This record gives sequence, structure tokens and C-alpha cells, in this order.
Amino acid sequence: MKKFLRNLSHKKNLIIRKIKNQNKSEIVLISDVFHPRVVKIAYALRKKNYRVILLCKNTPNNEGVKKLINYFDEVNYYNTPQEALVLAIKYKPLVYHIFSCYTYDTPEFLIKSNIGKIVFDNYDGLQGFIKSETIKSNDWMRGQEVKEQFCLENADGLCCRSLETQYQKRKFGYKYKGERILFLDYCWNNSTQGNKASELTNLEEMHIVYIGGMAVEKEQPDSPLSYHLWLAEALASQKIHYHIYPSYNLSEKGFNDKFSDYIELEKKTPYFHLHKKRDYIELLNKITQYSYGIIISSRKVHPIEGAGHTIEKHDYAMGNKFFDYIDAELPIIISSGKFINWLFKRQGVSVNITEESLTNKLDPLKEKLPELAENIRECKKYFCITENIPRLIKFYEAIQ
Repeated sequence: MKKFLRNLSHKKNLIIRKIKNQNKSEIVLISDVFHPRVVKIAYALRKKNYRVILLCKNTPNNEGVKKLINYFDEVNYYNTPQEALVLAIKYKPLVYHIFSCYTYDTPEFLIKSNIGKIVFDNYDGLQGFIKSETIKSNDWMRGQEVKEQFCLENADGLCCRSLETQYQKRKFGYKYKGERILFLDYCWNNSTQGNKASELTNLEEMHIVYIGGMAVEKEQPDSPLSYHLWLAEALASQKIHYHIYPSYNLSEKGFNDKFSDYIELEKKTPYFHLHKKRDYIELLNKITQYSYGIIISSRKVHPIEGAGHTIEKHDYAMGNKFFDYIDAELPIIISSGKFINWLFKRQGVSVNITEESLTNKLDPLKEKLPELAENIRECKKYFCITENIPRLIKFYEAIQ
């Protein structure tokens, strides 16, 4: 890295001049992994008349950028942290807002490069939330916990989508150089559905939906999160429909191979429905037709010890899909994670269930739908990202 920076020494004056001639109406977002949080923040910043540039890693998994390119003023791609730096110093933003998830090569390199004020946004924490044996057994993950700690402790500010940094501070003694802001994934709240509470009262059968990444039983048989086949059968026994929209970029053959057991189950019961991946905005519109969104933690419903995640992951983390469900005006069936329960129960938009009720006593959920659906409307306004973005802008300004 030092050699690379020496090779950039002829640009030293440019970097200094950039800092002096800072464009306070410009924000540069940098992300190895492209996800809805990046798009939502860009959307809200542009609503406040900021110019938003996205620097995104050039990988097949980031193909979704091209379909959402209109949410940014400019998009450029990099292949390495060094290329990201070369692109980044072309701008003179109020801040560089850097997103990461489990791998920290790019944010570590940029923070060490001292190119300007950096806000670090850790999508999912590694240390304390992924089991140490899992980290050690994955080549791409091994050693990343050290880089994660460096980024958290040396960024000018931390933009937190959950309470994970609080746990890392308390458990591991992390000392953060910058201030922190709790800034959730929030809702778009830029569309209005019909009177869903009225529509739900007339539903003959309930439809529950799950969206996003998931553990597949034949690939991860020991994971507590491998529960979807069991859940589909449990719901079918109560004549409740279960819809799954996996978020994987796969060929048709790859999809059919990965979800072969699910495809077979779909043939056996009219109450299970496996859907192909949809574009993000299309997906949000599609799932408005269902009764509930669901996120549980195991076949026991509540978090249990198993492969991969720690119990603390369930208690301190947050998922974007919660806000996608709210955007679609879906009440949420949730497990016993502390943070998510505190956040959504006080809004009156979630219900807790037990293993027993999930397998034979879910009918009362239908009676709760109208009340929950009415609360959703106010909840969407409360969690609207354009209403919350002024807090993030003030945070940007405060770290100058």
C-alpha cells in the first residue's frame, strides 16, 4: 500500500486542493457490495439537492446497479481498492460514505489513504456476530475481523443500521475515533397502496411472504436458518400460503439445482409458492398483495445456537427486509430478537409467535390484520427515509 501511495505522490497537491475546495453539496458513496441501503440513501440525499456519486465494485453480484442507475448523478466502477482510490480523489465531496459487508479491504485502504472525511457504514458486523470457527474456515473471511476493527475505530464517523457497534464496543473494547449515528434502512414511502386494512378483512386465506437471502436445507443442513421447507409444510397444514422470493442472481439451471427440493414441494401442495428473483422496485410492488411478511430465526422460531451466526447477531442486528415489508404495508411476523422487537412492537406493526402457534394455531393472526394494517400507514411515515435524511446530513456536517 505504501508503495502505491508513493506512486500517487504527484497527486498530493491535488488531494490537498480538493480538501480546501470542498464541494459541500456533493456526497460520494463507495460500496463493494451493492444493496438497497445505498440506493435509499442516494435517493433521499438527491431529494435534498445533493449531488450523489456512486463508486461501485465491478462484480456480477452488483449488476443491479445498472437497473437503478437513475438514483445517482454519476456511477463509476472499480476492481481493486487502488482503483477505488484513483476514482475517489477525482471528487471533493462533503464526505465519502463507505459501505461494507464482511470484507473490508476497500474501506481499510481508503481510510489509511487519508483522502478526506470518511463515514463508515458496516452493513453486517463480523466480529462477535459470525462464529469464529466460521470465519477461520472461509478463506475470503479469514483475517477480515482485524480490518473491520480498524475501519470502525479510525473512520471519522460511523453510520450504524443496527446496534452491532454498541455490542462490539462493550464486548471487545472497541474505541471509536468518530461519533456514531443510528440510521436505519428506513422506508421509501413514495407510493400509496389502496385501503389495505379493508382488503385484508375480506381475505379468505392468509398469504405469508419471505424475501431475501436464505439458508437452503441441502446446502446448510446444520444451520438454524434452514427452516423454510419445514415452515412451508407447517403453514400448508393450516391452509396458509407461503411465498418465497430468494435474492440470488442465478441462471435458470442454477436456480433449479439450488432449490430442487422447493420445486418438488411446490408440486405437492397448492399452499407453497417459489418465485424467481425480481428487480428490487418490482418486488416491493409485487409483495403488497400478501397478508404478512415473516422473519424468524429457526424451527424453534426464536434464535438457537447453530452454524454461522451467534445469538448476539439476532439480538443486535437489523435487516432491510423489515422496512421492505412495511413499505409494502405488510405486518411482520418476527422472532425474539431484542432490537427488532423493541423497534417494531412499539409501532404496533409486528406480532410474536411461538413454535406451537406456528405449527397449529395461526388462525388468530387473521383477526389482527386490519388493526396492524392501519398502524402500518403511520409507521411508513415515521420510518420514511426522506424524513430522516436531515439527521444524516447534520451528521455529515458535524464531522468536518
